[in-house]
Amino acid sequence: MRYSRLATWTVFALVVLLPVAVLSQVETCSEIVRTALEATENVCDSAGRNEACYGHVMLEAEPQGDVDDFRFSEVGDVARVDELGSLRLSPMDEIAGTWGVALMRLQADIPDEKPQNVTVLLFGDVEIDNMVPMPTAMEVTVATSGNVNVRRMPSNFAFVQSTLSPGQGVTATGRSEDNQWLYVTLPDATTGWVSNAFMLSPGDTNDLNVIRPDLTSYGPMQAFYLQTGHETSSCAEVPNDGILVQTPDGVAEIRLWINEVKIRLGSTAFITAGANNSMVVNTIEGTAHVEALGVESVAVAGTTVSVPLNKDLKPVAPPSDPVSYTEEVVANLPVDNLEREITIEPPLEATEEVSPTETATDVPTATLVPTVVPTVSTEEPTPVLTEEPTTVPTVVPTVSTEEPTTAPTEEPTTVPPPTDSSQQSTEEAGNSTAAPTEESSPDASNGGSSGSSTSTPEPSPEATP
Repeated sequence: MRYSRLATWTVFALVVLLPVAVLSQVETCSEIVRTALEATENVCDSAGRNEACYGHVMLEAEPQGDVDDFRFSEVGDVARVDELGSLRLSPMDEIAGTWGVALMRLQADIPDEKPQNVTVLLFGDVEIDNMVPMPTAMEVTVATSGNVNVRRMPSNFAFVQSTLSPGQGVTATGRSEDNQWLYVTLPDATTGWVSNAFMLSPGDTNDLNVIRPDLTSYGPMQAFYLQTGHETSSCAEVPNDGILVQTPDGVAEIRLWINEVKIRLGSTAFITAGANNSMVVNTIEGTAHVEALGVESVAVAGTTVSVPLNKDLKPVAPPSDPVSYTEEVVANLPVDNLEREITIEPPLEATEEVSPTETATDVPTATLVPTVVPTVSTEEPTPVLTEEPTTVPTVVPTVSTEEPTTAPTEEPTTVPPPTDSSQQSTEEAGNSTAAPTEESSPDASNGGSSGSSTSTPEPSPEATP
């Protein structure tokens, strides 16, 4: 009897108390999310262009290079993104009551005269590594008696964008990894690479930060590596770990470089990377162009595009075709904390996605049917025609015999061969004329628009290194 009562109380506790505990956990998760987002909105309101703000615990930040007085350890701290080397946010911890949230406002491709910024909201298990080095500067001067080419890439074979005259001074803002080339800015704002061997500098050019040639056109924190959590939260009220990126009103499109994937965005997108060895771009409003390994895929609102990644978070295959995302992926995303008010686009209906494909498939199918029919009909007339030709050959020889005179008349008509040969000789002459034109092309390409006089002194010094 005693055991029977004990079992009864145990069942009672499981039936009554377990739902209460689960409800308490959901309320805790929801409260943590609400508190974190409200705190971020309040303390990060003053963050300006190209600045990052510590929204909610816990975060770990590392500066770039030898940045002095870097502080980004408490809620409300603000730091320049060009000083920020890496940022790591904590996943949801119901017991500790922590959930990392940070906010960044980037200039990206927006002109200086426009005050709007790109909003990047990071939340949950997120790690981001800045690939745009902190700007450095050094005045350098042309040290040769001839002109020095300013090239698009750090190579003697790269396109020449401009030239520097002897003794001309420019500002070097970075260098190649081997220090053989300097990245300079001209007075007219033209930028490019010059050979370090032809430049005179007051200090050691090794002190300049290394710049990747493919990232010179990206601003602070506009190019970065991203890794997000591999597991979804146990709380339904918590959004999946990732980043929200939104472009402002009046800006058609901005560019991002994430994990060596080029993204052109004129909208709002939710981006994750690392889970299932892929990077996923979910377009919840507007349009996103995703390019990897030279292939581009366009994701409209309500769809997602994924790019397979290796263990180093680099693409190993082109992006997928856009497909509809699920409600769970975009559920509870904190879009209210973005600058622009939007409504998350529902998943694109399967019928809307399949309809164009089905229509395209039906058309070829219909084309194939007529193709088969003529084949059958061709086989049937063939025997009929075979019977008739038997009679025709008898008539044909008679006709051909009566018109032997026409044969020689037709043969003189064969005079076109000489005409063809003359045309061929003309074409051969034309080809021989085109040959020098192709040979002269490299000279034009090397000199660019600078003219032959500019490129004449250059090859000799540039060939030296």
